[in-house]
Amino acid sequence: MPGERALVVFQLGEEEYAIDVNRVREVVRVDRITRVPGAPAYVRGVINLRGRVVPVIDLRQRLGLNPAPAERPRIMVVEDGTALVGMLVDRASEVLRLQPGQMQPPDEILQEDDNGRFVEAVANLEGRLVVVLRPGDLLAREDRQAVADIIVS
Repeated sequence: MPGERALVVFQLGEEEYAIDVNRVREVVRVDRITRVPGAPAYVRGVINLRGRVVPVIDLRQRLGLNPAPAERPRIMVVEDGTALVGMLVDRASEVLRLQPGQMQPPDEILQEDDNGRFVEAVANLEGRLVVVLRPGDLLAREDRQAVADIIVS
């Protein structure tokens, strides 16, 4: 259907968030995250994904949410240009197909907040709200370079 978007929905606590399905490469179990000295606080470390070193960000911390460890967290591996970034989430739950009318741009108040730049839209599904994120903005350009420098050195 024209204009339809498919989104991968995931949870952080009781809240639902989503990212465009075309950006999500895979969802993996948290095995071992290796800490990286000097990385930004919200970067938990790196993982080895079939021989490729992938930075992992703590999405709760990045979005300014209360820390609350999940029972079985997952790492959602997202493509950002040519790079891969892992996002620590409580769980990934479904692929949701939405029509353009079901999504609204974020309110101006959200956009004024520093974290507002991460929000692409809010999907209103008969009382169920799902925040659609821009994954490319979750790892700031300067932080992306810092992590890349640390991984290479």
